[in-house]
Amino acid sequence: LQGDARGTSWTKRWAIAEPLDFQSLDNQKWGPFRESGHFLAHNKEEWVSEVRTLVGGSADLVALAATAPVVDWDRHAVILVAMGECRTSCYDIEIREVRRLGSRILIKVDRTYPGPGQFCSQVFTSPYHLILIERHPAVKWVEELVPRGRKKGH
Repeated sequence: LQGDARGTSWTKRWAIAEPLDFQSLDNQKWGPFRESGHFLAHNKEEWVSEVRTLVGGSADLVALAATAPVVDWDRHAVILVAMGECRTSCYDIEIREVRRLGSRILIKVDRTYPGPGQFCSQVFTSPYHLILIERHPAVKWVEELVPRGRKKGH
């Protein structure tokens, strides 16, 4: 397959992609990210720009979320995934695997949802996971792979 192999199924893309090591920087249920989404940031400016799209709130939230993680931006990049605002405490999110395919980073994400009859606190949450990866200058995009039959988002 050539290029970033966008026309192939996720299983084929995942199989040929190079596994990457990553380090978890932050994984919380109560974040400032009101919108769901994911992004890759190579520097502080990209971090601030991307965070603003996921916060969607008051100036205080924007300022809090825009505080860039302490990272050696010359050697590393960060990936953030956020579920957005959820209505109970039973939601969660975690990046499980990371791979590189051409100019894309592919991520597998576990999302937890309330089960039928499960007791959940009625409180707004905003789960997110932030990871650190080695910087690859050619990488421009992050893509979450979702197998058929699984839902993305909430």
